[in-house]
Amino acid sequence: MVTPTNEDTNKKEVSFPSSDPSCRLYGDLTIPSSSTANSSKLLPAIVIVNGSGPIDRDGNVPSMHMSFNTSNRFAEHISKRSSESAAIAVLSYDKRGVGRSQPMEHPDKNYHYRAGMMDFVLDAVEAVRFVSSHPQIDKSKIIVMGHSEGAIIMPLICKEVTNDPNLDPIYGCIFYSGFGETLKDAMELQRSTLLNEVTTMTGLQGW
Repeated sequence: MVTPTNEDTNKKEVSFPSSDPSCRLYGDLTIPSSSTANSSKLLPAIVIVNGSGPIDRDGNVPSMHMSFNTSNRFAEHISKRSSESAAIAVLSYDKRGVGRSQPMEHPDKNYHYRAGMMDFVLDAVEAVRFVSSHPQIDKSKIIVMGHSEGAIIMPLICKEVTNDPNLDPIYGCIFYSGFGETLKDAMELQRSTLLNEVTTMTGLQGW
């Protein structure tokens, strides 16, 4: 399903099934206006897989009043820099339980927190499936950009897509703020750093 967000822009709200049949995922598909002059040319696409926590399509955390606007700014940047010969589409979406990506029949404020890592992997696969079926997208040139947790689960996303006979293998990967070490080592470092800050810092810094 595709719904224009604004007739004057090239960004449209879209929705597609998540890996949970009770939920649809909503997001924005940005297609550079430079590509409309040659609508018969299929475009490569970047699918943004956001980091940990209840993050929306823009890269923000509404429930915590945290605004970063990383995803929407990235899509706008790619769109503005795209020429007719080098246009790239971008899909970003609300993670399950965030924004409009809610269970369709029974609202659940804890829905996002009930999901496991593999649920987010399979949701990303469904995002790839959606852009692959889009009439303006070249299904053989789908790139996944994973931020933080999205970068951590990138190998699993690629594996699931490769094992799906109805999808082409991922064309490329962009690791954005991923780990330079194993997940185990990174988590141990985070725990020790947090413990040190809580026990040594004062005031709001140590809260």
